[in-house]
Parts: sequence; structure tokens; C-alpha cells
Amino acid sequence: MSSITNDAATHKRSYVYLVSLVAAVGGFLFGYDISIISGAVIFMKTEFNLTPTELGFVMSSAQIGCIFGAMMGGTLCDIFGRKKTIIVAAILFGLTTVFTALAPNLTIFNIFRFVGGLGIGLASIVSPMYIAEIAPSSIRGRLVTLNQFAICIGLLSAIIVSYFMSFGLGWRWMFASQGIPVIFLAAGLFIIPESPRWLIKKNRRNDALNVLTKINGTAVAQAEIKEIEESLKVESGKFSELFQKGIRLALIIAVCLAFFQQWSGAQPLLLYAPLIFQKAGFAQASDAIFQSAILAGWLVLCTIFAFWLVEKMGRRQLLILGALTMAVGMICTS
Repeated sequence: MSSITNDAATHKRSYVYLVSLVAAVGGFLFGYDISIISGAVIFMKTEFNLTPTELGFVMSSAQIGCIFGAMMGGTLCDIFGRKKTIIVAAILFGLTTVFTALAPNLTIFNIFRFVGGLGIGLASIVSPMYIAEIAPSSIRGRLVTLNQFAICIGLLSAIIVSYFMSFGLGWRWMFASQGIPVIFLAAGLFIIPESPRWLIKKNRRNDALNVLTKINGTAVAQAEIKEIEESLKVESGKFSELFQKGIRLALIIAVCLAFFQQWSGAQPLLLYAPLIFQKAGFAQASDAIFQSAILAGWLVLCTIFAFWLVEKMGRRQLLILGALTMAVGMICTS
């Protein structure tokens, strides 16, 4: 009897991991789509004879789309559900894959990089949200960090793919290669359920109970249903909730941390890394991209180390150490 119970628990846990892995493909595409331009731009700069302004826009068009995608993400998740929002993100990733690879000119290319950026913005919102709402509380933290790790793996994978395609295939195949993870995401969408929290919010209690039963078993599912219902009672869903006393300061700190992390210059450094390495003496495109791959690989290792270190040091101490280390690194790089 005990063996049967353990087998059932293992099966449910495997299902949760599988569903979370599918959602994390959105995070993987986040990193892949953002990073693939860094290897491709070396060849695009020559083919299109890019001016500094054109180069800057080619590099940033996806990030511009990302802003709007992130702004829309929360609303789409609330109206249509988490799963449907992931479907929209997958469609946007598919469009940018096809039309950036086939783009006859810079205008078309930038339009569909913007479209891909919308997908990135949606994925940045919905993937961690979905994983957090679908995962049992005992492994929720571990599974949510899976999305961040998937972003880093996507970034590294894009650089590695760019390196191998730099030996003759060209930049169009670099963007076309994104189609492989898009296909995996599209296939995975057939097996993942809707978020039980969203289902309860839409008064679909039985559907939510079915999802939670499949994840946790009947007894735990009933308890989680009640917990979700209680939490929803104290939420009005209004934007003004974020500015209530006790929440306002935490919100400001969190937003400032996220803003200054991006504004520090580390992200542009990663995007422009192959061009920077070319100016530093690695004239061959493949050599410059290879150096960038080492940099991306180091980022993945640091991310793994940070996952372990955050439990040892705590969040605040790790933020301080990370900021100081980044400052030293940027000064030495300049």
C-alpha cells in the first residue's frame, strides 16, 4: 500500500515538473530571443552597412517591444488566463522567427523584432506567474527559479548556436534556429492545464479542483482550494492596492532594484559583447562570438552559484555583494 502511495506521489511530482518545464520554455525563449541578435549583428552590420543609429535600433527593437509586452502581460493573464497568454507569446515568437529570418530589409526586420519583444515581455510575466500558481508550496521556490535558470540557458544557447552558424550559414539561420524551441513550446501547450488560481477567480471551481487534484491529490487539493479562495477575498484586483501603507515602500524598493539592475549596463554589455571583442582584437566574427560564449557560460555558472548562495547569505547581503562586484567589473571593463 505504501509503495502504491509513493508511486502516485512520484507520478504527481513528475507531472508538476513537466508542466513547469513547458512554462519555463517561455523563459528559455526570453533569453534566446534577446541574445541571438548579439551574434547575428556582426554579419548584419556588414550586409546592411549599418550606421550607428541603425545599429542601435536593430539591437534595441526587441527591448522596446518587451516594454509593451510586459505592460500588457498582467492584463492579458487576468482576462484570458495564464495558458492562453503563453499561447499568444508562442505565436509572437513564431512570427518573429519566420519574418526576421526572411526579412528583405531593415524595416521588416525591426518590425518583427518588436513583435518578438512583445512575446518576450509576455513570457517575462506569465512564465514565472504560471509556475508559481501551479507548483505545490513545498517545491514552489525551486520551480520558480527554474524560469530564471531557463533564461540564462537560453542566452548561452543562442551564443553557442551563433558561434557554429558563423562558419558559413549566416545571420538568417541564427534567427531561424529559434523555431526549434518554439515548436517545443507549442507542443507542450497541449499538455499543460490552466492555472487553478485563475480558474477559481473566474468561478470555475470544479475545473480548478481537477487541476489541483492531478497535481496534489484529493485531500491537499481541497485545502489549497480553500486557501486560494481566502486569499482572493482580500484582493480587490485594483492597481491602487499596490500603494497601500506597508506595501508602497516595498514596491518602490523592488522597482528601483529592477530598474537599476538593468540600467547598470551589464545587459547591453552582453548584447554588444561580440562587437566589443572585435574592437578588443578578435577580428574574426567566430572568434568574437566564441569569447561571448565564454562570458555567457560564466553567467550561467554564476546563476547556479547564486541559487545556492542566496540561502546561505540571504537576499540583502547577496544584492550588496552583487552590486559591488558588478561595479568593479564594469569599471575594469571600461
